[in-house]
Amino acid sequence: MAQDKEEAGNVIRQIAGNVVADPEERDGQYGKWCTFRMAVSRTLPAEGEQYGESRFYGVSVNREALVEDVLARVKKGSRVVCEGKASKIEKDGTTFYNFKAWRVGFVDYLGFSSSYEEGEDITDEDEDF
Repeated sequence: MAQDKEEAGNVIRQIAGNVVADPEERDGQYGKWCTFRMAVSRTLPAEGEQYGESRFYGVSVNREALVEDVLARVKKGSRVVCEGKASKIEKDGTTFYNFKAWRVGFVDYLGFSSSYEEGEDITDEDEDF
């Protein structure tokens, strides 16, 4: 599922799907961050049926507390909901989808939980890592 909304003049995208590989911790100029790959299926809103092929996103997370949470809780097969900024890159006839996540919600056997506080500022002050 993918959904767009406008917040503070920026288009924020929400995606929900399954993690297809364990997150990888990385160190960069601005500190620790992590990445994981996610499959997002398109569904018909009324029937809930999948149509077309899944879209795969390379998701990056660079907020320190969120990085720790993702590394501790997200594994291959986890269902997650991410909110952030999507981008698309065309290279040699192949399309790659990237997603910079500001929020990640975890869906587990206890139900939906989230790693952010309601009302937290999500403006993108961090530059590319």
